[in-house]
Amino acid sequence: MLIEKLKDLKIVDFITVVVPGIIVIGFSYKFGFYYSKNIDATWVLSLFTPIDFITAQFNLYMYYFTAVVYLDRVIGGSEKLKEGLITGNATMLGSFIGLYFLQGKIAFIFYVYALVSLHAIALILYSKSIGLRSLGFLAIFVILPMIAGGKEATKVSQGVLPVVKLSETIDVVGPWYLLDKFSDKAILIKPTQTMNYFKVVELKEIEYIQSAKLDKK
Repeated sequence: MLIEKLKDLKIVDFITVVVPGIIVIGFSYKFGFYYSKNIDATWVLSLFTPIDFITAQFNLYMYYFTAVVYLDRVIGGSEKLKEGLITGNATMLGSFIGLYFLQGKIAFIFYVYALVSLHAIALILYSKSIGLRSLGFLAIFVILPMIAGGKEATKVSQGVLPVVKLSETIDVVGPWYLLDKFSDKAILIKPTQTMNYFKVVELKEIEYIQSAKLDKK
C-alpha cells in the first residue's frame, strides 16, 4: 500500500527527495503571498532561509496527507483507479457537507484544496502521460501553494493582522501590523491607500502583540 511505501523511506531518501520538495512548496507559498497586490514585496523572499520555507504553510501538508490517505485507503492504488476516484470524490463530498454545517467557509476551503490535491497526486503516481504527470507536479509544488499564499495575503486588506506595539525607543507613527517572521526578527507592515510600508525589527524590540480579533472591535 502507498502509506506503507512511505514508511519504508530511508533517511537519505527523505533528505534528498522529500525535503527539497517541501522547500519548493514553501517558496511557492511565500512567493504567492508577497507577490500579491495586497503586499507586493517579493524582495522579502531574500530574507528567508530554507527552514523558513519548510515551516511556511503546514495546512498544505495536511491537504496533501488527506489526499494520500484517500488514495491509499479509499481508492486503493492504481487498480480500478477511475472507479476509486469516483468513490473517493463522493466520500470527500459527503465529509465536506457534514463539516460545512460546523465550520462553513473553513470546511469549503479545506474541501477544495484536498480535492485538487487528490487528483493532482493521482496524476503524479498513476498517470502514464508525461504531460499529465507534469501538470500534477506543477499543481502540488507551485500552483496550489501560490494560490494559498495569495489568499492568505488578503488579510492585509481585510485588516485582520495582529497589531504590534514596539518599545518606546523606536519612533513609529501609527500602528504597525505583524506580517511575518524569520529567525529572531519580525516583518511589520503599515498599509496605506497609496502604498505599503515595511519594517524589519528584532523580536526583543516588540513590547507586545495585540490579538487580531481584538483589533477588529
